[in-house]
Amino acid sequence: MPSTIKNKPFSFDNKLLSLIFNFNKKMNYIKKIGIHNVLVLLLCLVIIVIAEYLFLTGHELHGIFLGLWAPTILGIIIFLKLIDNGSK
Repeated sequence: MPSTIKNKPFSFDNKLLSLIFNFNKKMNYIKKIGIHNVLVLLLCLVIIVIAEYLFLTGHELHGIFLGLWAPTILGIIIFLKLIDNGSK
């Protein structure tokens, strides 16, 4: 090997610490958003995936019908949050 290339040992500790700190940042972000909001977003994501599956497997109308649920749920959640913030 040329002398310009240095063999650096794999630093497992640094990678593990980096992973742990990134996980803590993500958990702090989820706490900031709120667990209920994260669950609603996951529900909408699942609805979209199922709607795409239905649409692409030949059940176009069922896929479109189910696909409209996600923006409807998000709209209702936004409306309820606006009402809640307006009453404070």
